[in-house]
Amino acid sequence: MAYLVVQVKGRRPVAPDTSGLPAPPSGDALLQRGDIVTVYPESHTSFGIRVRKKEWIANGRDPADFPGSFGIIHIPDLSLVRAKRLIKERFQNDDPGLGGEVQLMRKWRAVWSEVPANVKNKLRDDGEITLNIGQSKAFIRHKMDESTMDTV
Repeated sequence: MAYLVVQVKGRRPVAPDTSGLPAPPSGDALLQRGDIVTVYPESHTSFGIRVRKKEWIANGRDPADFPGSFGIIHIPDLSLVRAKRLIKERFQNDDPGLGGEVQLMRKWRAVWSEVPANVKNKLRDDGEITLNIGQSKAFIRHKMDESTMDTV
């Protein structure tokens, strides 16, 4: 039983911030749309106001100003052990566009073009959604071979 926190808006350079999320490991230079940023056990309740929209509102902030950079996908039938494997695996990205640097990039992501419109809308509007493994494995894929979560 786990929560996945995914990057919802474009690419963002990794930098210290006050979002309530742990800093990505060194070498994750860019988080891309769909990247799984971190995972939490189902018992986790405090995501921080920049991650969970209802906490943003509870702190007296205007809902229209919610940054919406992250989305929380609650998957009750996904064990925390399996969820952690989604952020543990990395690959070396030696793309020449990175100026010769080799980056360690996450191997698993939510393929944004395959995320159903109703899920995208719920993540955009509420910042979170509950899905089962069957629903989420339709769009969570390995970046290198496009395999599904069945392999995790």
